[in-house]
Amino acid sequence: MPSTFNSGLIVLIPKVDHADSITQFPPIALTNFVFKIINPKILALRLASIAARIISPQQHAFVPGRHISDCILMTSECFNLLDSKCHGGNVAIKVDITKAFDTLSWGFLLHVLHAFGFHQKNLHWVHALLRSAKLSLSINGRSVGYFSCGRGVRQGDLLSPLLFCLAEEVLS
Repeated sequence: MPSTFNSGLIVLIPKVDHADSITQFPPIALTNFVFKIINPKILALRLASIAARIISPQQHAFVPGRHISDCILMTSECFNLLDSKCHGGNVAIKVDITKAFDTLSWGFLLHVLHAFGFHQKNLHWVHALLRSAKLSLSINGRSVGYFSCGRGVRQGDLLSPLLFCLAEEVLS
């Protein structure tokens, strides 16, 4: 497969009109359409077929047959119950993993997949997909060089959410 298939162009897209701060320009990686459809999709379809058996029932997002809306309803019910009087009081904690997809360690991910019993060939394929990614920056509309990634999974393809959910399983 040509190396350009797993390459992306990072562009800054303004979040608001008349953006004047770098925080108002989130980076977006534009990736190769052929790569996005073929490679990760094949692996994602295979992984999705077993995801429901591996990923805990508390995880609803990105698992076939489960719906994130169930979590929203359950959270609403929990907060309604917290309103009821209880001896000693109630506490609710919300955890948000900032930049979660961007900061996932590949070594950790591969270790988790190995612990779940994934075959070495599948681990090699996942690692090759991650390792082969190249990104270029768009500055004033022109692509400026390429660099390799060292961690994280791409947002926007079918495979990344499943990989992230598997890595997150160790927190369950």
